[in-house]
Amino acid sequence: FEVNGQQYSAGTLLITRAGNESLGIRFDDLVRQEAAKLGVALTPVATGFVSKGSDFGSDFVLVLKAPRVAVVSGEGTVATSVGEVWHYFDQELKYPVSMINGADLGSVDWKQIDVLVLANGFAYSRLLTDRTLTSIREWIRGGGKLIAIERAAAAFIGKEGFDLKEKEEKGEQDKPKSKKVPTDSLKIYADRERDAVSDETPGSIYRLDLDTTHPLGFGLSGGYYTLVQDAHSYDLLKDGWNVGYLKDSNLVAGFAGKNAKQKLKQTLAIGVQELGRGQVIYLADNPLFRGFWYNGKLLFGNAVFMSGN
Repeated sequence: FEVNGQQYSAGTLLITRAGNESLGIRFDDLVRQEAAKLGVALTPVATGFVSKGSDFGSDFVLVLKAPRVAVVSGEGTVATSVGEVWHYFDQELKYPVSMINGADLGSVDWKQIDVLVLANGFAYSRLLTDRTLTSIREWIRGGGKLIAIERAAAAFIGKEGFDLKEKEEKGEQDKPKSKKVPTDSLKIYADRERDAVSDETPGSIYRLDLDTTHPLGFGLSGGYYTLVQDAHSYDLLKDGWNVGYLKDSNLVAGFAGKNAKQKLKQTLAIGVQELGRGQVIYLADNPLFRGFWYNGKLLFGNAVFMSGN
């Protein structure tokens, strides 16, 4: 939109007195203090009408409400990944968050949660029983938001109601069966480490093709670089929003084995599926790795606090 001759891009934060009446006379001081602390420039406006674009009262302006956030921890999760999410909320944002043990997912009071974060984990298939999945699915349909990171996202592949799918290897199903000894069986022992590393990407940086018009991309107009630690291979969502994806040659820095590079071509990295009144956000890579990936913090903050409906 444009107001007073100044252009503002999608994702601009409007802080209004209306809706914040509970702050009373502290409103102005609180906004100024937070802006000064964060180095954010404030521009006062006297009206909600704009000269170009959408007025502040239009349906294109999303109202942000403080969500009740829960993070799954304990059984089935990776402690360092859970710690990164917890640290982000508790130490950086000073934002309240509930920690739920993975073993207790079946007895959660879903009415008390708006956003559920599943950090990286290796045993979600054990935690996400049919009964628990049904409860999560109905909670999302009612307006809940599920954020699944790394292997937590992969746990929903093939599950009823969830659209994430792995890519099929082209031509594999059409290859004729051969009676010859497969070359994979003729491996050289001395080459075992070299062969193994071909499938790995212990730490590589890829540039994503990003849809910055989607709320997940707000503020990332300079692009987004993702830290890939596992060679994922997901199909683009047919009915959802493919916010971030890799094309054929997006590797910027770091090491990726030849097989890993091939696997990472034309694959989804950030996807949003709308389910009823809620959303499922798939993050193939960890945006909060060790707390130093600053663009990742913005992306994750958008995932938690922004609404795409």
